[in-house]
Amino acid sequence: MCLREAFLLLVMPACLISVLGLAPMSQEMVIYINQLNTTWKAGHNFYSVPLSYVKRLCGTFINGPQPPVW
Repeated sequence: MCLREAFLLLVMPACLISVLGLAPMSQEMVIYINQLNTTWKAGHNFYSVPLSYVKRLCGTFINGPQPPVW
């Protein structure tokens, strides 16, 4: 995957929320993304899971464990 595609995959949901007022992980967002006819299909993968948990899956721990220094 090229850097541009990765950037778009990360930025697109944030843009949809701010411009369209769609809630993250909502059915409306899934429908909107699928209507764009992109090369992938949106769907619900996390049921009854808080958004904070999903965000942690996408990032790093800023003050988390550090690798050993040689």
